[in-house]
Amino acid sequence: MTLDIYLGISLTPRDVRCIVVNLQGETLATSIATLNTDESRDPDAWWLALKTALRELASGGIDLLTVRAIGLAGTPYGAVFLDDSGAAITPAIVAGDQEAGTYCAYLESTARRSRAINGNLAKPDMLGVALVHLREEAPETFKRLATVLAPKDYLLWRLTGQRATDPSTASTSLLYAPLEKAWAPRLLKPLGLQTDKLPKLVSSDTSVGPLLDAAASETGLAVAPVVAGASDLAAMCVCLGLEHAGENLLVLGERTNLVRLSTTFLPDPFRHIDMRASTKDGVFFHLADTGPAADFDAWAHSLETSAHDDAPETDLYFLPHLGHGAALAGLSPRATPQDIARAVLHGAAFEIAESLAAMNDLFATDEPLQFLASPSLGRAWGPFLASATDTALEFHEDDGFTIARGAAGLARKNQAGNNQEKPEPAECFLPQPDLKARFDLVRPKLAGLKSRLTHSG
Repeated sequence: MTLDIYLGISLTPRDVRCIVVNLQGETLATSIATLNTDESRDPDAWWLALKTALRELASGGIDLLTVRAIGLAGTPYGAVFLDDSGAAITPAIVAGDQEAGTYCAYLESTARRSRAINGNLAKPDMLGVALVHLREEAPETFKRLATVLAPKDYLLWRLTGQRATDPSTASTSLLYAPLEKAWAPRLLKPLGLQTDKLPKLVSSDTSVGPLLDAAASETGLAVAPVVAGASDLAAMCVCLGLEHAGENLLVLGERTNLVRLSTTFLPDPFRHIDMRASTKDGVFFHLADTGPAADFDAWAHSLETSAHDDAPETDLYFLPHLGHGAALAGLSPRATPQDIARAVLHGAAFEIAESLAAMNDLFATDEPLQFLASPSLGRAWGPFLASATDTALEFHEDDGFTIARGAAGLARKNQAGNNQEKPEPAECFLPQPDLKARFDLVRPKLAGLKSRLTHSG
């Protein structure tokens, strides 16, 4: 009997990851193909990396001809600019690029209702901002533009020949209206843009088309259905079985993201809580980006022996998300690694607690907070974050393939009508009175510092 297997693919500016799962969602194999700095903005390099990752699966014993369906996911930020032949006319914009930053204010002042319609504040690496930047800074190149795609949708196009995207990815573009489930003329018209350069919109678990014969020949895959897939955070929610209003997800990784699902579209113009479309029809999520975390992994490890000690607090304070940067105040030669680690932990907890409070102002929930992080990072930070936010954290270990696993889940849903069951948490962290008391002493100082830095900036 042939085993039904499903392929999930995730794309970031650093690598392409593949995972193969069975009908029950159990992992059968994984592979990674890394991208160097020069390749991160080269769409052809992404395609080559995908083929490399697939060859690794095949060499490990996976029969790619038995793949029943394929799903994609990835960082939704960025843009790939293609001409009529499908060739890239300029290097791609990828997540984290800042070169289009001056056009964020232009977009929001020109398309005046962008926040209310789309639900997001403009960021330099969003597709809509990148598109306006290309038109204004390289008009001759813009004239050659036939289609603009998000990065993961470029791989979708190479696999199927179809230029399509899903709502969770489109909602990061600033050109999409989640309530209407369509590109927004009220945003496009004032910007002088048209829908003819934008991909068609389909739901995340919809098959965009079968694999092209040429793509099947290049990759070794069968001519199987390819589903549209999802953005990285939406794919994480799929992997963890989160799809109902009130459910929460805290992701501690290169960025710290807080997500709360809702059936109500509630743009928040004051607290910088963004809105995104989910993979389930009629479900949105509130998103707070509270800054980086993985950069502080080594500091967090030092807390394993010092988080519960009686060392006096220092006047060292850290704010991980102040505008587009961070602030470290009170650093002196006397500061120890433990002092810095404690300041980083307090600062991260402060931003997460502030975001939770903002979301509770929009709509409260009694659901526990699902917590996704690497095993070491999650266990080092979990007890304090639970205490600082006064919230139970249900910890799920991230093995690095959560996004790709969510993409495979969407492929399974398309073919089998189901998704893997909600996984049991590896551990549950509960608030601890001593850690909460320590944070409560520091929190007003961090609030005052943030207020001063924000108003002085």
